[in-house]
Formats: sequence, structure tokens, C-alpha cells
Amino acid sequence: MNTPEDLSGGPPGSAEYRIEHFRERLADGELAELGLIVELRGSAVLLRGTVLTPAYRDRVLDLARTELAGLTLHDDVVVAGNTAQPERAEDLP
Repeated sequence: MNTPEDLSGGPPGSAEYRIEHFRERLADGELAELGLIVELRGSAVLLRGTVLTPAYRDRVLDLARTELAGLTLHDDVVVAGNTAQPERAEDLP
């Protein structure tokens, strides 16, 4: 669980600082993702949540691997529902 000290970022280069920087990149960048949870669990980072498409998931994980390089990353990011187009129109009475 994050403590108030963790939220301040910690010293540059620390895991807490890098995680907070990654959270800011998720929220402010082109991804604009606020629904993912990033937590320090022991010596590993857990990334979990739901995104809309597989491509979006790949972009989030690429950013995580870049920003958190050198830290053990466990991802539990899932793609919501089925993104396939319906095969036919729905018949309404």
C-alpha cells in the first residue's frame, strides 16, 4: 500500500519515484489512462486494471517496460469485453 511518503515520489531513481513518474505519464500523456493501478509489492511492481483494446494494452505495457526498466513488472492488465463487430444487424420487433 502506498504511504504519503511514496506519493511524494521519494528520491529520484527510487522505485517509488519511478512508479509515480509512470503514473503521471499514464494520466497526462497520449494514453490518458486513469483506471490502471500501479503498486509496489515488495521488490516488484504490479500493474493491474482494464483497457479497451489489445493495442492499447500493448502501448501501456511498452511504456511500463520503458519507465520501470530494471524493476520486476507483473501485469494483470486485461482487455474489456469483445471488440469484434457484430456479424449481422439486430432484429427488433
